[in-house]
Amino acid sequence: TATNANPSFTSSPIEDIGHPENYYYDANATDANGDTLTYGIATDCGYIDINPVNGVVSGNVLLNGVWYVHISVSDSYSVIWQNYTLTSPNYAPYFTSDPITNWPNNTGYLYDVNAVDPEGEPLYYDLFGDIVALGLCTIDHDTGEITGLPHLIGDFSANVSVSDGTTTVWQNWFLHIYTKTPVFDT
Repeated sequence: TATNANPSFTSSPIEDIGHPENYYYDANATDANGDTLTYGIATDCGYIDINPVNGVVSGNVLLNGVWYVHISVSDSYSVIWQNYTLTSPNYAPYFTSDPITNWPNNTGYLYDVNAVDPEGEPLYYDLFGDIVALGLCTIDHDTGEITGLPHLIGDFSANVSVSDGTTTVWQNWFLHIYTKTPVFDT
């Protein structure tokens, strides 16, 4: 009677992926007895599945997260497992514009805040600080455009946040509102 040799994995999983991105890992195994191998998967990642015949793990990872993946291979006599963690990190958005920090009073202020999310996720902008509390400026939460008609003189805190739904980053400055020097016709 011949003894069964357990199958063994000969490939290493791909453990990091962006999002949204197609995931592809060709899980390979061998069996010393030449038995037919069948692959299976157990995972909390609903984005991926396995082909039971060739061991190809594939799917479209849509969101960031961390998932446990357990791939099995069986020769009908024994089952072995390859366990790993699949990670799709969230990359923080970042600002691509610099604030306008000096502005004459009683003139229309406009600062178009620009930011980029590396994964292309939608961004939400918000505005805090003295310029909001004193009613000097408001922000369009979808576009990041800050507008207002600052009528006070002085230095006022301005704090803009941008969020991709997971990570929030800040841009902070003081808006210096100064008296506009009048021009007289002679």
